[in-house]
Amino acid sequence: MESAAWMPNMYMVTDHRQSQLAQIQGNFTRENATNYSVPHRDTNVVFANFNHLQKLGPVTFDLWVQIMLQVPGSMLWLLKFPKEAEPHLHREFRERRLGPERLFLSEKFASDVHLNVKRAATMLLDTLEYNAHVSGLDALWAGLPLVTYAGSNMARRCGASFLRTSRVPQLLVRTQAEYVKLAVKLATKTRVCDMLRQRVEEERMTGRLFDTEQWVREFEVMLQAMWEVAAARGGGWGAGSEGGRRLPNIVLSGYTGWEIGTGGGGPGRGVGRGQGAGDEKRGKRSGAGQGKG
Repeated sequence: MESAAWMPNMYMVTDHRQSQLAQIQGNFTRENATNYSVPHRDTNVVFANFNHLQKLGPVTFDLWVQIMLQVPGSMLWLLKFPKEAEPHLHREFRERRLGPERLFLSEKFASDVHLNVKRAATMLLDTLEYNAHVSGLDALWAGLPLVTYAGSNMARRCGASFLRTSRVPQLLVRTQAEYVKLAVKLATKTRVCDMLRQRVEEERMTGRLFDTEQWVREFEVMLQAMWEVAAARGGGWGAGSEGGRRLPNIVLSGYTGWEIGTGGGGPGRGVGRGQGAGDEKRGKRSGAGQGKG
């Protein structure tokens, strides 16, 4: 029988503090936005979502339309990801009597600038059918308030996990009506939005959402607990197991792993077995997160 092992904060590990610090230095001004040909929150309310558009379903789109109808002059910023979706989005806007100027579609930006550019948005509106994953973390790292809804399964609850870990539960709602209400409130009450944006920015360096070392320590504790439970049930490895089998290293970023010996003492820090397959990629990002979510 399988058993669940729970991480105390969040299931997903991040490395933004190590790899993406440069992208959040200084301010991203209207002049900067002009240089990248993107809208800026100081000029318009800019609702954004940077997921692959296959994550956008009709329920979420209808909620976005409700929000925009209550915030005159607001814009929706999406990626042309894929480009084939562009005519369909324009058609949906026409049918809902939203002017074409209120839909802004951009190409994906280079991985070394995309987080900096996304700071131009007012907030990120999550897709409820399938939440933002990496793109949600990227948005929070960029300082954007993430408005999300806790859905019925893991793919629909990632945003909730991010917000609870980053200690900004004010952005998490329980119903679709609350989702619309909160987005409209942040768009129309500048002081409230600015306060939450400041909280999100502060959490980047002080909270646990982007604390890689803390995540690794928590994962180590979880693995140790799993080992102890297996040993207590008599189904583990080491002393008492047939042939005293040895498990291969379990590789974590920045660690050479653990060796599990035949003495039954549990996992210990690996020594002398070379670099794990994941170590050579430590601290690097593919940049795919700006679209894949």
